[in-house]
Amino acid sequence: MSKFNKSRHIDKNLFYENEYYQDLDESYKIILLSTHLDKLQYKNQLVTIFLKCFPLLRNYKSYGFLCNPKQDIESMLLSNSNKICILIEENSNEIISFFTTTNENSKIIISNACTRPSKNRMGFMRLLLGHYLKKVSNVVELDVFEENPAVHLYKSLGFKFVQYIDKNEISDFWEDGMYSKKCIYRFNKH
Repeated sequence: MSKFNKSRHIDKNLFYENEYYQDLDESYKIILLSTHLDKLQYKNQLVTIFLKCFPLLRNYKSYGFLCNPKQDIESMLLSNSNKICILIEENSNEIISFFTTTNENSKIIISNACTRPSKNRMGFMRLLLGHYLKKVSNVVELDVFEENPAVHLYKSLGFKFVQYIDKNEISDFWEDGMYSKKCIYRFNKH
């Protein structure tokens, strides 16, 4: 992927300043979805990408809340307590990458970071997270399994290791032997 050339545009209907990125023939826009109505517009794409990024959740009953994975993921993504930051290919209106954010004790928690599998390792999540981190003034945290390749991305964007999550908080993952440790990383501009 070549470097992105940036041009600014404001779309008042989405209540957020969009930034458009030009890469050869493709234009991308970044949008923060904060209302239920905005999220509904992209619901099917969000759920489909989420399930492709986390395939084990489709059948992973012991994960706790997942009795009907598609319905539970829809509820989680459309929750009024979170916002969704998305990177869209403008011509096709296709979501390339996204993550959810929630506010908790004066910090922002990022979770559910996903990139469409066909677009993985092309710099889209770096573009999306990098843009978001430039805009926020709060402390930002996320948790990630230490073997996840995304740890390198988070560190390169300025996230610092804070602590390991207590094994008892996510025991299902340890019992299945998927990963050994889950970590919290924090980004602080100051």
